[in-house]
Amino acid sequence: MKKWKIGTLAVLAMGIIALNLFLIEKKDSKVARTLSAGEWTKVKKANIIERFETDAVIKPLEEYNYYFNDQDKEFQKFLVKEGDVVTTGAPLFEYITPKLDQVKDELETEKSRYEGEIAGVEEYIDELSSYQDTIPDAPTAKEREAAKEAGFLLNDSDSSAMIISSIRQEIYKQELEKKKLEEKIRAYESQLNYLDEHGDTAMTASETEGIVKYVNKQLESPIVTIASNTLAIEGSLNEQQARKAEPGMKIIAKHPNEKKKINGTISAIQPFPETEPTVGSPSKYAFQATMQEEPESIMIGSKVRLSVVTAEAKGVLSLPKTAIQLEKKPSVYRLNGNGTITKQVITTGLEFAGIQEVKDGLELGNIILRDSKSIPYNKPTFITPLQTEKVRNSAFNELSKRQKLRFFLIGLLEK
Repeated sequence: MKKWKIGTLAVLAMGIIALNLFLIEKKDSKVARTLSAGEWTKVKKANIIERFETDAVIKPLEEYNYYFNDQDKEFQKFLVKEGDVVTTGAPLFEYITPKLDQVKDELETEKSRYEGEIAGVEEYIDELSSYQDTIPDAPTAKEREAAKEAGFLLNDSDSSAMIISSIRQEIYKQELEKKKLEEKIRAYESQLNYLDEHGDTAMTASETEGIVKYVNKQLESPIVTIASNTLAIEGSLNEQQARKAEPGMKIIAKHPNEKKKINGTISAIQPFPETEPTVGSPSKYAFQATMQEEPESIMIGSKVRLSVVTAEAKGVLSLPKTAIQLEKKPSVYRLNGNGTITKQVITTGLEFAGIQEVKDGLELGNIILRDSKSIPYNKPTFITPLQTEKVRNSAFNELSKRQKLRFFLIGLLEK
């Protein structure tokens, strides 16, 4: 009799267990189930900056080569030597020619041409400044498109501040161009004044401030080379980096002996490799970047570590990439205030270093399950582990009166 009862109870127990297992595993089952949510994260605002790093060196921005054409001209003497510091308009070498009037006319013509170019650059700078003043706090899609057509490197997520920053960079480039043109004009004025003072002797003047790097006393071209005082950052990119980088992108350089970082932009990337391409050898592409402000103590030849910013999204909603299920449509598991978990489809944007931009589908402060692969079913309830290290009087005192009352009522009603 006892054996019969024991057998019956065993069969019933096994049946109950089997029924529960069936209900638990059944698709869309209504059986209440609870999940232990051990790790979670919040939707936060972040600055996501995609970048890569490379080594670079400080060099003169430009080298100016000067030539001497001995046709109808007779070389007289050099007026500078290697290592001399020269200013714009400084005489480099003298020559005599029977065609001084022709030389003077050519100098006047070139001076007038560059004055016209300066007027065009100034007009463009004024247009950029006026456009900058009209940009609203939240630019429209049409305004973004107009900025792109003007040559600015922008993404759809770029804010007004980033658009204004791009315009300022363009203004800076145009001001540099204007400075170069003004230096050329000063060089021509210096040569014209020299003709007026010396009568039968002409000279070639420096078009920049810098250091005389080379003087060829055999009069082989170029006979004088001047390195400009304006510095630049130069280096090489591998194939992958060269595909990502574009002129106009921001750079951040760090020198071991400089506390302050050097900001600037890429000004040029050579489309051809530095050396003849061969099978089995990686290709390198030379680039040059300009600096917004040159550190006073940095020297030509100094080595720097360079970060190239290829994309950025500032002040955007973000999550760790591990919290997102990357299926046909990216989704996350959101922990709700009523103790349930909901699968939420989201729209993602820029991702870098494990941080993913969230464009749509979530709000700031939403609580998301960190391990996106731990949910075997939809809309379960959840519990979280007690964090005993936070159970202390100071933590209770940090709560507001409203929070204390809320938690008290929750505990009372749960009973």
